[in-house]
Amino acid sequence: MVKKGCLLRVIFALLLLLLAGCASPPQGPLFNLKSAEFVPFSGFGFPQSKSVDEQWQEVSGYPLELTEGDFVTMTVGSSLPVVVEFYANWCGYCQDFRPLYRDLAEYYKNRVRFATIDADKSPKLKAKLQVKGFPAFFIIKNGKMLDRWYGVTGSSEGFRRRVRENLDVE
Repeated sequence: MVKKGCLLRVIFALLLLLLAGCASPPQGPLFNLKSAEFVPFSGFGFPQSKSVDEQWQEVSGYPLELTEGDFVTMTVGSSLPVVVEFYANWCGYCQDFRPLYRDLAEYYKNRVRFATIDADKSPKLKAKLQVKGFPAFFIIKNGKMLDRWYGVTGSSEGFRRRVRENLDVE
C-alpha cells in the first residue's frame, strides 16, 4: 500500500514540473512554413511599403514582437534565420529569460534575427505549431523549422550552443 505522504510528494513534484515549464518533449513534425497549411497565418501585420528585411533591420539587435498575422511573412521572408520564442505573460520562466533573450538578440545582431510571440494572443498559431509549454523556441531558416524545444537551456551558453548546432553561427 502506498503511503499518503509519498503520494502527496509525487503529486507535488509533478505539479512543480508542470509549473516550471517542463512539458513533455516536442512531438510531431517540424513544419515547412511555406506550405499551404500556413496560408491562414500569412496575413500582413506590418506595413507593406517596406520589405521584410527592411522591417527587420529597424529592430536589429532586439527581439521583434510578432502576431499570428505576420508570423509567416516575417519568418519566411527573412534573409537571415529567425529564432522565435512563444511566451506567456503569466510564465515566470518566460519573464526571467526576457533580459537574456534581448542580450542574445544583440549578440547575434546581423547574423540571426530574434522574435517573440505572445501565445495568449495567438491561440490558432499556438495550436498549429503544437506549443504545449513555455517558453517554446523555434529556429526557422528559409521557411523551414530546423529545431524546437521547450524551456530555457540554463544559460546563454546553452542557448548559443543550440543556435550553433542548427545554424553554424558563432
